[in-house]
Amino acid sequence: MPMVQPTMVALDRIQLPAMQPRQHIGDVSDLLGSMERSGITSSVLLEQQADGSYLLIQGARRLAAAKERGEQQLPALVYPAGRLTAAEVWLSQINENERRRNLSNMEKALAYQQQKLLCDYELLCKQLKLPPPHRTDISEADYAQLVAEAEAVGVKVQQVSWPAFQKLVGLSETQRKKLLRLTRLPAALQQAMLTSSLALDALIAVADAPDGQQAGLLAAAEAETHHAKVVQAVARYLHEPTANLPVSDLLAATERERAAAPKLTPEQLAERLRQPVTRPASVKGKPKATRAVGLADLPTQADDEQQVSALTDDLRTLLRTIQARLKLLRAGDEQVQARQLLQETIRWLQQQETKLKGLADRGRFATPGTR
Repeated sequence: MPMVQPTMVALDRIQLPAMQPRQHIGDVSDLLGSMERSGITSSVLLEQQADGSYLLIQGARRLAAAKERGEQQLPALVYPAGRLTAAEVWLSQINENERRRNLSNMEKALAYQQQKLLCDYELLCKQLKLPPPHRTDISEADYAQLVAEAEAVGVKVQQVSWPAFQKLVGLSETQRKKLLRLTRLPAALQQAMLTSSLALDALIAVADAPDGQQAGLLAAAEAETHHAKVVQAVARYLHEPTANLPVSDLLAATERERAAAPKLTPEQLAERLRQPVTRPASVKGKPKATRAVGLADLPTQADDEQQVSALTDDLRTLLRTIQARLKLLRAGDEQVQARQLLQETIRWLQQQETKLKGLADRGRFATPGTR
């Protein structure tokens, strides 16, 4: 991009572009703190418009923070109208966002999809000896129309090759294919993924889940930020006709398997969901035996929560009993009643500890000495 000199520009003269890679500005509290300490030290990038206004190229978060602080002006680098092509502007926006605060994986996917469209459109303009586009919101319909015009005059349409595109934007072929997979998802699922913090492989797994279960898997995985291998395994298992447990329970069970054996692949984890596995089962007063326990048959979160709720109710009952007996204590038999009450309390607590340890062994709740 050509070099220009910085200047101060009034905020009310800056227009936001119709389209930009970052679709959610997000929290700007970090910028507000920086501006409070050091002022505005980094210039935004603008393009001069014919009507005297300025179109924002880079600095959407800085502009939002400046408006929130009540600033009147921003330092800016201003490019003359038409100096930059749409493809140059868009790629600079992607790089700027990645340098300052990473785009989400879905934002990246959509941004690179638009970058490829702009590059193809610009190449076709060159073939037709037309000026390059300066709008970054070129659509597929715009490109299709230009293709039709080219074919009408006998021009063989060329496109930027994938290797050339990958070199331009700095993507590997594997990254490009994964991101392209996300662009083929339904619009509603893409919208839900825009702010997702899940790893790219986890999002690909969600995309590969059965239709109708993708949104539920995304929400459940997002709630606990599960490892990508766990999401991949559950996505595979959901294609099984026997997959009828809540997704959150499948994720929790698989996460425990991964934590116990980190080297397991998604395929191996999915297989453990399908097949029973042998687990030690302790029986009070008897040697440990083994029993077959399929991951899909493990007690659910809801089951465990019901048990904890019941234990809580029992504890409240015990406390009320203790309070009632304390009121009935008399001087003559105070020590006898106190000793009896203490013995009963100890027995009850021992029983509850055994129950809670059973829950902790399944990874649901921690008790002292079990973790």
